[in-house]
Amino acid sequence: QVNAGDAQVEMLSGNAVMVSMTGKTRFAPGSAVITPAFLPTLQEVAAVLKTYGKMTVAVIGHPDAGGTAAERQNLANQRAEAVRVQLLGMGVPSALIASSGTATSDYNDGRVVLMLHPITKT
Repeated sequence: QVNAGDAQVEMLSGNAVMVSMTGKTRFAPGSAVITPAFLPTLQEVAAVLKTYGKMTVAVIGHPDAGGTAAERQNLANQRAEAVRVQLLGMGVPSALIASSGTATSDYNDGRVVLMLHPITKT
């Protein structure tokens, strides 16, 4: 999916991974319907989470530019929830997924970001 331009993947400190929608796969303006082009990426993330179960994923929804703060927050939340529900439908245990939207985002382009963090013992 990375080579096809469907997702951007970035390794972060602590073995965390950030997976982002791209211009090709992000949500249409004003929509919380997942684009079909992003489903293969979600299937790969779901497979990793189901197979290894040693990671959590935080789904962070981002709004479009424009609208009131409340409208932006609502849309960002809806987008994050749509991805969370899709991952649940793909068999990812609910205990591994959290979702939230952020109306005060630097990304006002309809994307969702998945932050995968390894589960570590403290």
